Amino acid sequence: MTATNFEACLAFALEEEGGYQRISGDPGNWYRGRLIGTNMGISANTLATWLHRGVEVSDMRGLTAETAGAIYRQNYWQEVRGDTLPSGLDLMGFDYGVNAGVGASLTALSDSAVARLAYQALNMGRSRLMVLQRWLGVDVDGVYGPITEAALVESQSGQQAARILYVSRLQERHYRSLDGFTQFGAGWLARLARRQARALELLDGVSA
Repeated sequence: MTATNFEACLAFALEEEGGYQRISGDPGNWYRGRLIGTNMGISANTLATWLHRGVEVSDMRGLTAETAGAIYRQNYWQEVRGDTLPSGLDLMGFDYGVNAGVGASLTALSDSAVARLAYQALNMGRSRLMVLQRWLGVDVDGVYGPITEAALVESQSGQQAARILYVSRLQERHYRSLDGFTQFGAGWLARLARRQARALELLDGVSA
């Protein structure tokens, strides 16, 4: 289990979310009709709920990394049960929850928990299967044949990598189903690619 991975996962999310922003076209920047902004990905309403009071621009600008981390731990890490997830998969669940919502993240995690290994490999998409084949050290041809299957069955870390890649595919499908995909999809998929790469790095760190 990966209780110690929270800081690594938080660092990834904070880097993705950035600092203070005040964007009138983003509903998360508004609180009771006033443009407050967001900071480190924390919306105005989320901060108000955390502080149990109304918020001003000064509250948002003054948000500390410590407070943001506490919010992320309670509202996202604990909600996706990050401490119970294998290394790498915890980042996939946590950061997707931050970006797309806890409910969507839990759905992908739940689906991956019951999907059989071969099903995951056959349904992660060709590009991700090629990533898995590189991980397993077999010929990279994007085809799930008997050699790849045999290597996967024998590799515990390969099976964990397969689940990460399958979850990544599920997350991509959900992104593509959202109304805002035409406008925001390129950014969402770029973040997903970075999330997937970092998740595999975290897994590699514990399986090396």
